[in-house]
Amino acid sequence: MLLPPSAVRGMKTLNKDLFMKTVRLPAIQMTRTRVHVILQELKNNILDSLNVRRVMNVTSPEEGPSQQVAVLLKPDYKLSAQEESSLTEDIKLIDREVHLEFSSWDIRALLSAILPENSVVPTAFETAGHIVHVNLRDEQLPYKHVIGEVILEKLAPIKTVVNKLGKIENEFRVFDIEVIAGDKDAGVVTVKEQYCTFKLDYFKAFWNSRLQGERKRIIELFKPGEVILDVFAGVGPFSILACKKQCFAHANDLNPNCYKWMSENVKLNRVVDRMECYNLDARVFIKQVSEQLIQSELAGDSFASKLKSMYSHVIMNLPGTAVDFLNAFIGLFSSVPQDKRDIFQLPTIHCYSFASGEDPRREVKQRVEGILISKLVTCDTSFVRQVSTNKEQVRISFKLPPEVAYRHQQSQVSDVDSEQQQKKPKLEV
Repeated sequence: MLLPPSAVRGMKTLNKDLFMKTVRLPAIQMTRTRVHVILQELKNNILDSLNVRRVMNVTSPEEGPSQQVAVLLKPDYKLSAQEESSLTEDIKLIDREVHLEFSSWDIRALLSAILPENSVVPTAFETAGHIVHVNLRDEQLPYKHVIGEVILEKLAPIKTVVNKLGKIENEFRVFDIEVIAGDKDAGVVTVKEQYCTFKLDYFKAFWNSRLQGERKRIIELFKPGEVILDVFAGVGPFSILACKKQCFAHANDLNPNCYKWMSENVKLNRVVDRMECYNLDARVFIKQVSEQLIQSELAGDSFASKLKSMYSHVIMNLPGTAVDFLNAFIGLFSSVPQDKRDIFQLPTIHCYSFASGEDPRREVKQRVEGILISKLVTCDTSFVRQVSTNKEQVRISFKLPPEVAYRHQQSQVSDVDSEQQQKKPKLEV
């Protein structure tokens, strides 16, 4: 009875007029002074499935103010014997006519009524500023525009609804998305997380709001004054949050649009003196910054600036391929003299990966050990989020083993690649 009209089934363009209907619901009529008592006594039976006023005047506004009101009840409500005996002339059970419209239902109820029967209703949305991001299934695609229009209507601050078309398979970690409702030119968003503000072009730079809890967990591991190496930094959330905790960061991303917005966000959050931004290939970044910091530490220059101190933590948030970049750390510290190695602090690496199977965490640990050609005696593997039914995102944190850090390097980045990658592309602002 409280579902939207059947006429909306199969709708592909939103027509809010088709959602109008009138129903009769049970209600308790009483004097206005008794409302708070009845609401408490019948709290489990008050109508709660619709976005309508629960307490309604008995008379129309044209008839003037009324001391009698009606409290709407659930449609299947039945008086108990005790409740029926308590009814008086001042408190009575009535039927009340209620007019329903598009605004009366929530998103789930609306889409359940619109999509074919027994269809899966999209309910998990990611929000970034004024953009909602949905991942529609193949069977939902014929209704993508009406799905987007419903979301746009029901979520007031939202200006644009986008649907992901496929996996992130490009080198710049950018979603292949299409706008299914709203403003197609509203790609630049402002996102607030904890005590920071981030700006980015959602269509050209990577952002995942679902990692907010994970970012908070990682930042809590850092101590003020520590230096962070952020290899796949995106627009800078990990590093900027760390800098706000009085840490220092070297943050890198290959995507020139991420680099552009990361540089902007450093200024926006006033951490310019604590963070350096780079636009390099990940391997070049790891090698270049590490060599510079190693030499600074050995020369004693780190006392002049914390950004010249060796990093304590490495963040590698590129779950699709980050594990494959771990071999960049093999032999990375081999230039440190033997007599300095006992006092030289090696970093803790926090590497993210996707995994499936019966034991995803064990799978990731074995992959890391295979890349490093070394057993991890101590490490922490943690569940981050469920990506799909058979796919998890996992974080593995471990201290870089000395036998890996000081091992003779087995491969080098070519001088040609290094020279090309170190040139920062000119950005169109």
